Amino acid sequence: MTNIIKESDDVEILAQQIHKVYCAYYQNRHGKNYWTNGDYSLLDEETKEADRYMARFILKREFDNVMRQISSNPIDYNLGKTN
Repeated sequence: MTNIIKESDDVEILAQQIHKVYCAYYQNRHGKNYWTNGDYSLLDEETKEADRYMARFILKREFDNVMRQISSNPIDYNLGKTN
């Protein structure tokens, strides 16, 4: 992974959302709440880091998709101007 995606609020927010998605999956799969009830702060640091890893992957994929779009459709800054 590149250094472009650093530890940030975006990573932490997405990691918390990933945990909530896991809790919903657990509820659907097992018919009962996961022990944290969606409270990310109750997780140990190793588990939080796993969620952050997934968050970094998602953010990097989104970044790469945007960069690919930009490179395939460059902005014409001369649009509407004549030479």
